[in-house]
Amino acid sequence: MSQRPHYSSSPIQEAIVEIRTPQKGWDPRVPGLVSEKLKSVYPDPEYLQTVPFVNSPGGGAFHSDQMPGISVRFWDKLRSGLIQIGPGIASANQTKYETWEQFRPSVKLMLTSYLSTTNPETVLRCAARYINRFDFENMDEFNLDEYL
Repeated sequence: MSQRPHYSSSPIQEAIVEIRTPQKGWDPRVPGLVSEKLKSVYPDPEYLQTVPFVNSPGGGAFHSDQMPGISVRFWDKLRSGLIQIGPGIASANQTKYETWEQFRPSVKLMLTSYLSTTNPETVLRCAARYINRFDFENMDEFNLDEYL
């Protein structure tokens, strides 16, 4: 078994942790209530009107008759991290990712603020994604095993 590659610097450029909950019973006051819990760390809210779309079994999307919701992006003071809240979804993004230990407080704040405000019966999905950037510019030959 081969060893994992070691990088001189992390290829991770951005990290995202997202949860999804049922949209049923979405309260349009949620963005404002969550804003109160986040404003000391994320003072720059950006309110967005969302239009509900639903995926059809055939793979296409169509407009839903559900009431549109308000989504909010809360930027931190350096604009390197944000929390996003919307009907049935919340995420924490770190656009200048360094370490999990540095990102973890944002994830915890997003989860506690959103879940304590919406009180969902269940969480449908929880996901973590990492966006990597690899520099292949000065390579004579590409060897996938060196990167994965």
